[in-house]
Amino acid sequence: MVVAVLAIALVLAIWRPWQSDPSGGPAEPPTTPSGTPTSGESTTPQGGEEVAPGLTRGTVAVEASHSDAVYGVPVGYPQTVDGGIAAAINYDAAGYAPAMFNKKTRAILYDRIYTSTFRAELFTDKEWRQFHPWANDAGQVVDEKSGKVIDELRVISGCYPRYGAYRVINIQPDSAQPSEITISNWMPCVKGPGNDTDLSQVRLVWEFNTVTVRWEETDWRIAYSSSRTSRETQPEDRRVSNQTFAARAKVLGIGWQVPADATEEALPGAVFTR
Repeated sequence: MVVAVLAIALVLAIWRPWQSDPSGGPAEPPTTPSGTPTSGESTTPQGGEEVAPGLTRGTVAVEASHSDAVYGVPVGYPQTVDGGIAAAINYDAAGYAPAMFNKKTRAILYDRIYTSTFRAELFTDKEWRQFHPWANDAGQVVDEKSGKVIDELRVISGCYPRYGAYRVINIQPDSAQPSEITISNWMPCVKGPGNDTDLSQVRLVWEFNTVTVRWEETDWRIAYSSSRTSRETQPEDRRVSNQTFAARAKVLGIGWQVPADATEEALPGAVFTR
């Protein structure tokens, strides 16, 4: 396995607010989260080419359609089905954005990509320090006992939506002018202290999340999110982030789509690639 050279700016992608394992493993979501998806128009968009049995290429490009970015996180999506899905995927990935490890920039991102109601369920500053004892409020890697900054290490954190897949669960009130969209989203993510030559403390995990975005304040915002990550949602070779389309189809089954710009190739800045 070849580990690609890591760029400082990783492909960004989103943090589970109840994820309690500091190394990246998910915990159970709240049993009664606010904003739980309600029934609406359930639909699976027409897929394009079949890239693997039961897995098609969708029309949503994760690296397109946004009009702005905040600390590397793309924002500003159109009020369309594809715009909402792209926002859901990228905002889901944003929980792993390096900017989330800095207390000041995290607060700005919280205000920008989550609804006001859902923000109450996100990690507090105290919880961030508790769950990431290897990083300080400035987003620097530190010794867990002394708190001293370790200059030779940095926070390595991000998700790779182009190595992932998604499935539309429902659209409300309709596809013509959607105001709420719920998807299942599957993608590999990495997190931990490291550098270009030492990734021994960086974990590779596969997030399997249900994400609802709602049109609010002229953009999509996450109104609900929960994790269903388990051994069953991981590929056979858990050491490689850029899974083949066939491997993704084997994990996810029929009815899923890869993004329009999905790839099996090594992306610049990605780690744990073939």
